[in-house]
Amino acid sequence: MTAERIRNAQFMREGVDEAPGEGDRPWVIAHRGYSAAVPENTLAAVDAARLVGSDWIEVDLHVTADGTPVVIHDPTVDRTTNGGGALSRLDDDSLSRLDAGLWAGRGFAGQRVPRLETLLREIVDYGGRLLLEFKGDWSAGAVAQAAGLVVEYGVADRVVAQSFSVSTLALLRDIAPMVERCLLRTMPREDDLQYLDELELLGYNPSQKGVALRRGVVDSFLGAGAAMFVWTVDEPAEWEMLLGVGVHGLITNQPGRLHGYLDARFAAV
Repeated sequence: MTAERIRNAQFMREGVDEAPGEGDRPWVIAHRGYSAAVPENTLAAVDAARLVGSDWIEVDLHVTADGTPVVIHDPTVDRTTNGGGALSRLDDDSLSRLDAGLWAGRGFAGQRVPRLETLLREIVDYGGRLLLEFKGDWSAGAVAQAAGLVVEYGVADRVVAQSFSVSTLALLRDIAPMVERCLLRTMPREDDLQYLDELELLGYNPSQKGVALRRGVVDSFLGAGAAMFVWTVDEPAEWEMLLGVGVHGLITNQPGRLHGYLDARFAAV
């Protein structure tokens, strides 16, 4: 079940440590940054994920009313800021005034909804690799804007894009083929195998529940050489099950805890 697509990926040609194969230690992928400890999708969460040694840092992308790609999970700002309303109706200036950390405690007051450009600048300055989730169906112009920033900052070899949207992944393939891509699913589908070649995908990323319920379909994708990063897994029983499946990355809200588990699990005796 070795992932041939990982072996041939752009980031593997740029000096990344050897990709995990069957039976190897999987990559730790911090979900929305270190979101169990720090307000999700903020620069503080990205910093915390970097500090505990996460192999990849997953964040979410939406677009403002001004067409600017920004890092936030929901289509509204209500849950994770002190503001309200649909992101698509907020201009950049209005968004920049919102506090994205105070909801999690006074110690995080002053965190903002980061622009993708700001995040990429941080990656250039401080390191890290990004798993960027494009939320929903993006227009060609919006995809070009986001992909253009990735290319402009010279980090295409440190970025993987993922999305539930086939149309968004098709645009990414056409506009920025150098940025690796993964298809997200809650439940794996056998007919999605066609997309591995059609969308020139690096991998196929199902939920932990999907892996448990449709193991045969999962094995079909692994057998076809796809990488597989499974979401969102925070408990040792889940980690142990997925190690037995042979997946390549674990997307977790608990990257520090997962690192400790894997250190013990794979430490030389």
